[in-house]
Amino acid sequence: MLQWSDDLSVGIQEIDKQHKELIARVNALGKAMQEGRGQQEIGATLAFLGEYVVKHFGDEEKRMARHNYPGLAAHQLQHHMFVSSFTGLKRQYEQQGASSPLLLHLHSRVSEWLVNHIKNTDQLFGQFTCGKVAA
Repeated sequence: MLQWSDDLSVGIQEIDKQHKELIARVNALGKAMQEGRGQQEIGATLAFLGEYVVKHFGDEEKRMARHNYPGLAAHQLQHHMFVSSFTGLKRQYEQQGASSPLLLHLHSRVSEWLVNHIKNTDQLFGQFTCGKVAA
């Protein structure tokens, strides 16, 4: 299970709130998997992530554009790559159903990507907007 902590904070309340929601949803899928309900939960999780991630990425990118963030293009590319990967997982679910390997892959892929993206990319923007990092 992912645990929210201050070391995941970007320092921007709206973005941190959205990250907390994403972590909560990933954890809900993990809990459902532990309880043997993962196959019933995966459809709802995929639907939520499909909508929420687009909103979240859009919010981040708009904020970056407003601040003339020099890392915007690279950040957008990471978002695009995640959406592409996620779309592949969703397509696999639609074509093959909720298999255990798909559940495990989805859970681990989203968990790992989210933490790595926050720590290695989103926090740079947070530092930039707080004036801690030069453009």
